[in-house]
Amino acid sequence: MTEKIRTVWVPFLFISGGCVVGYTFLDWLLFIKFEVFPLDEGIVLIWLRPRIGKLHFKNSTHRFDYQVIAWVAIAVPTVIAQYYITTATGMLTQLDRVSEIDRFTKTKYYSIAHYSADKNAVSSQVNVRPSGTRHPELVFSIFFVAPMHDSAADSTKFKSNTWLAIGYSDRISDRVFDSTTEQQNKLKKFVRDSIASFNKEKLDGFSYFERINPRQMQGGFREAAEKNPIYVKGSAPIILVGERSSFESRNGQALGWTLGTFGAGAIIWLSMLVIPKIGSPKWIRDQERAQQKERQILKIVARGGEVTLCIAAVNILIFLVMAFSGLGVTLFDAHALISWGANYSPLVHQGQWFRLVTSMFLHGGLAHLAANMYGLLLAGILLEPLLGKLNFAVLYFVAGIVGSLCSIWFHPATASVGASAAIFGLYGALLVGSFLGKHDSGLPILSLLIFIGANLLIGSVTRGIDNAAHVGGLISGALMGAVLFTTARSPRQTKCQS
Repeated sequence: MTEKIRTVWVPFLFISGGCVVGYTFLDWLLFIKFEVFPLDEGIVLIWLRPRIGKLHFKNSTHRFDYQVIAWVAIAVPTVIAQYYITTATGMLTQLDRVSEIDRFTKTKYYSIAHYSADKNAVSSQVNVRPSGTRHPELVFSIFFVAPMHDSAADSTKFKSNTWLAIGYSDRISDRVFDSTTEQQNKLKKFVRDSIASFNKEKLDGFSYFERINPRQMQGGFREAAEKNPIYVKGSAPIILVGERSSFESRNGQALGWTLGTFGAGAIIWLSMLVIPKIGSPKWIRDQERAQQKERQILKIVARGGEVTLCIAAVNILIFLVMAFSGLGVTLFDAHALISWGANYSPLVHQGQWFRLVTSMFLHGGLAHLAANMYGLLLAGILLEPLLGKLNFAVLYFVAGIVGSLCSIWFHPATASVGASAAIFGLYGALLVGSFLGKHDSGLPILSLLIFIGANLLIGSVTRGIDNAAHVGGLISGALMGAVLFTTARSPRQTKCQS
């Protein structure tokens, strides 16, 4: 038991605690302090997996279960900590009048004794956009801003650059729309209901205000302020969101939940370590077999993978160009992606068929790119030497295009990007090759089935994943793989027969 605690549990505590603290610090530094960009909640158990590998299980699938539980135990407190750090940081500045806001150093929170929000001078901005980059939903949003003055009498005398913001939004599945007219009717109803709700809002009695940073303003508040007649042109609007609860209660129970979930994960993990053995002779034999499979994979990788590397390089290059053009890093706006060539059904049906291909080289953010490039390299370096460069390239592009067609068929109002459909096609071909016994990649059929099934299951329950494209790519890749593996000679076979 002592060896288990030293070898597995203590490293888990360091990795989990370091992830929660380090990730939270970076989130505060990049997003809150310098307002550069927010981080994505992605946790990779690179350092913990070898420790779990030292445990001996009667059933080998239990090792994967331990990895999943470890991921949850690290991810849950980390995500909760981000909410806490977002609300807990930032000073509260006491203002006597709202006009004093520019005389003080910029802070996140303000308490204002005297202010008046002019409801008669409200302006608004209505946005309709695909949710994220791949969700089968539309998001209806309306942003209201009311100019703020020291008193109601000042509203007729002075312009204002400080605005009280109130927003409403609604998510609608794109499958509920049978026509553009139906979508327009739904939007009109949403706008009417939102206006009615806003008219009932009282624009006074707030206990404190939160200042929205420039990144958050991109949703529509800035546009609503800039179209107002009393907007001070050439200046950045100051957008405030009023809060009626006390300033002291803004964090809720986030800190307690962070510490509680971290402690619960540590206790659960400690109790789980009582079950498996560690360092058994069978584990040593398993390690030797795993090393043999790794050597088999390295032999295949050494045969080449130039097309795979070229495709990955193009994806990364395009992402860098988009990032340096000002779109951000972790998350690109859906409208921006459409302008860059995302797969979008209304435009494809207007004749822009190139989007079926260009969307394969666009990604919604850094985490999306990293996940897809990892999957591409893992499958590509194994499959390309077996099929040959030309066959591999044809397989990749056909699976990607079929996946794009499936996406616009099932999601007629959603912007879709990413190489995942083409990558699923590669895994479909690998799976068929394993069934036919056409390659010795060291990847057993069961492992491929679990990998593909797990990804499809995650896609079915997770917002933001286009499973229609994945299934289309998988099936087309499997069919093409069956043809190529049964009819084409791989470079390895050709060399042996010559």
